Amino acid sequence: MENLKLALIGDIHGFWDRKDNEYFDRSDYDALLLTGDFPGYLPFSGRTVTRGIAKLNKTVYWIPGNHDSTNVVQLLGEILHSKWMIRTGSIGHQFRLTCLQRRMGDTVCLGYSATDLDSKTVLVGARPFSMGGPLSFLPLLKKVYGVSSMKESFEKMKSLYPKIQGKDCIVLAHNGPAGYGSKRDDIWGCDFRKKGGDWGDGDLRRFLDFLKEKGEKVSLILAGHMHRKIRDLNRDRTWKVSENSSHTINAAKVPRIFKTKEGNLYRHHIRLERKNGIWDCQEIFVAEKGEERISLPEDEEFLFSSDTF
Repeated sequence: MENLKLALIGDIHGFWDRKDNEYFDRSDYDALLLTGDFPGYLPFSGRTVTRGIAKLNKTVYWIPGNHDSTNVVQLLGEILHSKWMIRTGSIGHQFRLTCLQRRMGDTVCLGYSATDLDSKTVLVGARPFSMGGPLSFLPLLKKVYGVSSMKESFEKMKSLYPKIQGKDCIVLAHNGPAGYGSKRDDIWGCDFRKKGGDWGDGDLRRFLDFLKEKGEKVSLILAGHMHRKIRDLNRDRTWKVSENSSHTINAAKVPRIFKTKEGNLYRHHIRLERKNGIWDCQEIFVAEKGEERISLPEDEEFLFSSDTF
């Protein structure tokens, strides 16, 4: 099987600048995979990020997150389960998504799709705009993808099977699949509820089980959304689960650009490298002068303000 080297970048939330472009452009990665959520918490920060990513001289694949092309009314509607807020906020959503895709230039937007990375490897985009829990952003899912229920979402992914059959499969999602634990610090555990809970996507779980039943090889399951740091527990959630030759990864280290207490600045991504058919997955912390580390000092990191970029 061909060797392959990929960079996985978790939820960006405004933390991207020209130094990221310089680093990845001079790297030997075959492609970059992004879990979405480009905007930060400042006005138009998402546009700054997308313009930067569009200039990369690398092949880029991405899946929309719940902050991409959506608005505050929609997000509040989903959180509060308010149907009228969801309907009102969804006006113009398809247009905003089209504008986002245009700003992203030649990058490849995934969602209920499958594309070949090489002759024996397929990259599958799961359900876009996931927030975990129930189905989110239903008006757009109905209009653009013809999906109005978890069952239909599963069937939509299942329809990709002819493109997947017999290949090494990589799945890229915004939120990860159910079935990886219900503790608050599990890889997609519900940290915002004291009792915890499994916040993974049920439709994606069914799809992965379907592929397993068919005997297909899913080597990498890649997502983000549930941020690593659990503030009140003062620790990070599990970020990788490896089972035999398959690796499930939550890449959402937010913010991905940060300083340690010692004042050292780092940029985070995950290196996915296949050699002789075996995948190795490693966190990479890039220092200011481009030096790479696979671990950091034990001191607690603190937020590096996004208005610096």
